[in-house]
Amino acid sequence: MIARLGAGSFSDVVETVWRQCGDKIPHFAPFNCQHFCDVFYNLLKGDIGVFFGGFSGVKPVGFLAGLHIADMMTGMKQAVEYLWVVIPEYRKTGIGIRLFKRFEEDAKANHCKMVVCGSSALVNPKAMAKMYGRQGYVPHAYAFKKEI
Repeated sequence: MIARLGAGSFSDVVETVWRQCGDKIPHFAPFNCQHFCDVFYNLLKGDIGVFFGGFSGVKPVGFLAGLHIADMMTGMKQAVEYLWVVIPEYRKTGIGIRLFKRFEEDAKANHCKMVVCGSSALVNPKAMAKMYGRQGYVPHAYAFKKEI
């Protein structure tokens, strides 16, 4: 089951899912779950953030956190996938793609003209590139980092 969650109910899903897979997910920096929840709470309260939980029965097994924002250069409203996580034992079960499809459907319903995604490509770049391609996505940008 996929459910859109609000500011009052998303943090338990984040904490549960991250505890089960946090060390198995490469990211830009160590994940600070409390900080993420604090920031995302405000985004959800401000109608900028969107959050979908994926469940097996009542057990949280994944989530997709994103934003609905206007592009700074064009003003076009877009949906931006920020963090998409599925615990390892539920990957390749369809829950991840159902989260993604729900995010995309919600973007259309909220008049977004574009979906920008890719943070999840850090986990398995080749597989994620295939998955995005099958969904009609094309490469859009590349990111680089340098610790200073």
